[in-house]
Amino acid sequence: MNLHLAYENADELELKRWVVPLTRLLGVVSLLAGLFATPVDTPTDSDAPRRDGAAETYRAS
Repeated sequence: MNLHLAYENADELELKRWVVPLTRLLGVVSLLAGLFATPVDTPTDSDAPRRDGAAETYRAS
């Protein structure tokens, strides 16, 4: 494991039985959240007010 990168005495540490399975589960959940995430509805440039002072024209959708 990569405990040697985080701890000076990694050989002396004893992991609990639940640490490795929980870490793997957390990794799978994070991966699934990233894969199935959908973008939020954010305003587009056409929704923002014009900065140049020109009047915006109405476009029917």
